Amino acid sequence: MEAERFRQVLVHEAMGHGLAKLIDEYSYEQNGEIPAYLVDQYRERQAIGWFVNADFTDDREQVLWSRFLADPRYQGMDANGQTLSLYQGACSYWTGAWRSTDDSMMRHNQNGFNAPSREAIYKRVMSTAYGSGWTYDYDEFTAFDQAHLPQPSTATTKAAARAEWKPLPAPRIVDNSLRLSRR
Repeated sequence: MEAERFRQVLVHEAMGHGLAKLIDEYSYEQNGEIPAYLVDQYRERQAIGWFVNADFTDDREQVLWSRFLADPRYQGMDANGQTLSLYQGACSYWTGAWRSTDDSMMRHNQNGFNAPSREAIYKRVMSTAYGSGWTYDYDEFTAFDQAHLPQPSTATTKAAARAEWKPLPAPRIVDNSLRLSRR
């Protein structure tokens, strides 16, 4: 059980925050609504491909993962029992920020990465591997994603007890890291 918890935290922190530049999808009621200045800072980072697993609109046509919402391959419940939609509460704020699934690796360190997060991981890996000559193509991504959809294991499902889960502090962003990661 401890080894599984360690793996979950490692995947959340190293793959989610470190590699894919994802933001936390959990929220705290006491934090209330996300402040406008923070939304502006996060949108600035989203412009360079960071934090694309959260958005600040509940408009299904405008949200960052609107393509997934309109794509029949991503409708309905996934293997982890999650449905792609708009769920309020992300970036540690209770209101004003939305995530794409009720639960995910970036919320409770379980249930794998949701589609917008997998897309961010894919983009980061491919752009790092192939450099500036690589161009993202949604159809290529979805073909790859559909062929490699995560399947939960019994060990992973049993080890994920939400009552014992305690979120870590938000990652610290160092200013020059934005400059170094532009792709």
